[in-house]
Amino acid sequence: MDTLAEDFLAWAGDAGRSVEEKFGVVLLVEGVYQRFAWAAGLPFVNFEEQRKVREARLFNPAYAAEVPRWKLEFAAGKLGEVRELSIGDYTDDRPLRDLSFLRFVPGLEGLRIGSLDREDLAGLRHVPGLRKFSLRSPEVEDYAELAGCRGLRELDVHTSHPWPMLAGLDGLPELVNLHWHGPVSALATVGTLPALRYLQTGGNFYHTYGANPVRDLHALPEMPLLQHLWGGWFHRLDGVERFPKLSFLMVMTFAKGLGRLAALEQLTHLRVSAPNLTGLEEVARIRGLLQFALYSERPQDWGVLLESESLREVFHFIDYKTEADLGMLRLVLPDYADFFAAPEPRPLEPLRLITGGSVEEKGMTAVAPPTEYPEGPDGWDGNLGMRETEGRWVATRVREALDWAGFLRMQGVRCGVWKAGAYDIFSSPPTPRSHRTIMVNLLRTEAIARVREIVECLRRALAGFRYRWQIYVHMEVQPDADRWDESWRNVSEETAAKQEEEDERYREYQQKQKRILLDDELRLRMMKELGEDLSGFKPSPRPARPDDPYNAPEPEEKKPDDDGPGGAAECDPDTEAKDEHWLPPVSITDPNAVWHDLNCMFEFDEEAIYIHVKNHGLEHIRDLFDLP
Repeated sequence: MDTLAEDFLAWAGDAGRSVEEKFGVVLLVEGVYQRFAWAAGLPFVNFEEQRKVREARLFNPAYAAEVPRWKLEFAAGKLGEVRELSIGDYTDDRPLRDLSFLRFVPGLEGLRIGSLDREDLAGLRHVPGLRKFSLRSPEVEDYAELAGCRGLRELDVHTSHPWPMLAGLDGLPELVNLHWHGPVSALATVGTLPALRYLQTGGNFYHTYGANPVRDLHALPEMPLLQHLWGGWFHRLDGVERFPKLSFLMVMTFAKGLGRLAALEQLTHLRVSAPNLTGLEEVARIRGLLQFALYSERPQDWGVLLESESLREVFHFIDYKTEADLGMLRLVLPDYADFFAAPEPRPLEPLRLITGGSVEEKGMTAVAPPTEYPEGPDGWDGNLGMRETEGRWVATRVREALDWAGFLRMQGVRCGVWKAGAYDIFSSPPTPRSHRTIMVNLLRTEAIARVREIVECLRRALAGFRYRWQIYVHMEVQPDADRWDESWRNVSEETAAKQEEEDERYREYQQKQKRILLDDELRLRMMKELGEDLSGFKPSPRPARPDDPYNAPEPEEKKPDDDGPGGAAECDPDTEAKDEHWLPPVSITDPNAVWHDLNCMFEFDEEAIYIHVKNHGLEHIRDLFDLP
């Protein structure tokens, strides 16, 4: 056993460890076990058992952490391999209050903490190599410890604290992506973020109308490389010119005009919530703008946007019936083909099958060429708006190709397309982790038997795109693939009322649980003050947990009584034989029966199909495509 494991076992086994230190050990062991148990052939605890364990320690103020010795030793042996760790992800668990256990995962590069109940981040100094950090906590006030994580590239914080201190972020040299879901005014304590390219803050506009407004964009740090800004309420747009590299902007403002945005020469995607906006003339003067989305209570004169030489898409969160010119504008705006389509379709060579074995077998690969957007022009220079728009345009063309060829009318062919509307445009920020991949599902034998034709149809579509895309195909025979359960879309008033009643019962249950916990905490504190023996403390009985309203058991199907009215009558076997003896023998076979047990996944592009040799559908792929 190495020194790190020995030190951990000695530290964790020290009787002088506090309750909070011991609980940190519990969460560390659980996180390591969850990450490595499957590969080691160890059993998993099912979700319901885990939930009961979490609730038991949440509602016991005198909880004493205990970890089986074998599990402690297993985690100790894996500490040197831990690079990613996720702990405290459940709201029904005791909150974490101590981070000293991080000293035993010195190689940690990614950390996610779901619930932290302390005012600072003391303990992060043990993981200076941290590259990604995610935190959910309304309690943390001081973020000074982040200053020691000089290699931090991605930071995601959700907090409701009204006065967080973010000076620890100031000057972080490699921080590229910041998701700050807290008061925007707190960012004023950060002087500069020299490498930041993506800033998301302020939440979704319809959830935070006018919340935590700041005077203007001068309140934001110096961010010379900023390309993507999402969110935040600003009284005015003064200071937006400080970010000349902005290509994507979603902003909420009380400004009456958008003239300040004309200074952003690289802006291609603009989404604005502006209740006081008086006109769109200034939007038409933003050079290079491709997409414009607006939330405004005022009807607008959309015809002025015809003067724009670049605009391709417009959205309005509130489509007034009187705005006929908005519909006309959408009809006459040009398509994105000059951005995303190839000048001429590329010629197609005969399809190849590329198979691969284990990772140890040199010269063999089952992995298709990477689909991540690269740096530089082929990846739109990091413009997330262009990546999102390209993906939606390509997915639409793929679906159209299947539709024109008649494949969408077949049973079991699924190819979803995100149809952008104003709600989606405002509620879904683009993600930096986009891929040039489309998903297609074939879920019936009729579709699987024609996969060769479907692939050829899609190859022709792929050859017409400017950049090379891949299609990920999942083939699995599902007898009920064409039965869409849409009952949740059309909920009756009676069902909705019942659901609301069940939700209310569950909320009352949670409130009772919290009150009992607070009473127990007070009782435990008084016992400590009086010097009483704490070994006799027992948590108060908790109320019975109501059924989860979202996972109610299905009612059992009632079967008719054999002897009751309406039951099926039994036939006399002799009579059946006499009635059917004259029928000729019939042998009914399903020509697609060979695919009934198929569950296979593969990728393909214009040149080849990529599949792993261990995939149990490999032989079917060879048969379907007539490949050696």
